[in-house]
Amino acid sequence: MELTDALKDYRVVVLDANVLMDNPDILSRIPTGYTAVIPSIVLNELDRHKRGVESYNRGARRTAALINEITTGKVGNDYDLPSGGKLTFYLGHGHSPDADRQILAGLPELQKAYSKDRGVFLLSNDHILCITARSKGFVAESYKQRSEKPDFYELLGLRETIDIGSPEVNENLHKGDIAEFDPKDLIVSGLVGGQYVSAHGLLLKVGRSGSNITLQKLREGQSAYGITGRNKEQRFALDMLLDEKIEMASIIAEAGCGKSLLAVAAGLHQTVVGKKYDRVIVYSALANVGESVGFLPGDVGEKTGVYCQGIEDNLDVILSGVKKASIGGNMLKLPDAADPIGYWQSEGILNLDPITFTRGRSLRNAFVIVEESQNLTVHQARTLGTRIGDGSKLVMIGDPTQTDLPHLSEKDNGLMAFTRSLLGVDGFSPVILIDNSARSYVAKMVAERLR
Repeated sequence: MELTDALKDYRVVVLDANVLMDNPDILSRIPTGYTAVIPSIVLNELDRHKRGVESYNRGARRTAALINEITTGKVGNDYDLPSGGKLTFYLGHGHSPDADRQILAGLPELQKAYSKDRGVFLLSNDHILCITARSKGFVAESYKQRSEKPDFYELLGLRETIDIGSPEVNENLHKGDIAEFDPKDLIVSGLVGGQYVSAHGLLLKVGRSGSNITLQKLREGQSAYGITGRNKEQRFALDMLLDEKIEMASIIAEAGCGKSLLAVAAGLHQTVVGKKYDRVIVYSALANVGESVGFLPGDVGEKTGVYCQGIEDNLDVILSGVKKASIGGNMLKLPDAADPIGYWQSEGILNLDPITFTRGRSLRNAFVIVEESQNLTVHQARTLGTRIGDGSKLVMIGDPTQTDLPHLSEKDNGLMAFTRSLLGVDGFSPVILIDNSARSYVAKMVAERLR
């Protein structure tokens, strides 16, 4: 938390709801020696704004989830914050329904209570509230911070890189040999079977041999329907998607990392070219970004087709690449039809379906992709997972930072629950993509700067 020089003489910070909703991570930034005070009316404001899909709604939910995490299992009104500071709640005695008036009414009492700590200051992005507080003799400032890029490795407790150390082992791995380690060895400490790591430019797949951890160099030159990995994370994903031993997988990434394109290309390749699967089924969670479009006309396909448009965009990219490459003698052939996508759908090779209609189904010999799975509840993820039959592969993909439903958060959604619960299970592989430049320079800049 960055504090102005004027505020460094104070140690007690009163937080307004708009600051918490704009900066959900502020409670993780209160340093040692500072106390954050949240008035009870602010909790009411967070509760009032937790439903919705706007950024402040997500902020309210994230803040509420963090407060719940901090206070769970403890009784009282004095809590330790992750960054060393303290958290307390001001219950007050004001009866005004107006949040600003209740905050202002509580400042004198808080000032008296914390006078030994050199008083209190108010953080609020409500300019009128700040002006009024100053006129009453209190220090008040607005606060904005740029949200940091989420660390999915940290959220899942996974390692991204390792240090092999031994030149001999490093040389053997470069040759393609499998290296085996005791799980207590510091080199592989914390690694789980099915994940991928890098070591000084060497890309490695983590596996298991009995109770031991194994490392093996990634295969070179892998591609799926003409799509290749542009960076190490995409190569990890492609290896996992093409690995027949992997039956369950998740790809976690921000927008623009290429997760959907890779999954669809791998599914098509193994179905149309490799004949490993009978069909590719792409499910999409029915969630609006922003305001609802209301009831849509038409049959089920027409109603839900709009939610599958993103997958159709990826299919167009794949087909366009195949057509261009075929000029140079590419062996990947398209169906002899004016509309290859329509042909595959009519033949049952490709299904684009809403997730609503999965109950009761048994999906055998299918490559199943679940798009936008961060918008699934844990119950929905479980329901879908239990539909997977013999010979099928389930791939859950999504961006946990873009949950569009009010009761879901960055940490608590179907995608993250699915991944956390299966870490280390045989046949499961998690892949995290962090380079969001796959879509375009524009997408990369917007994703990085507009937080």
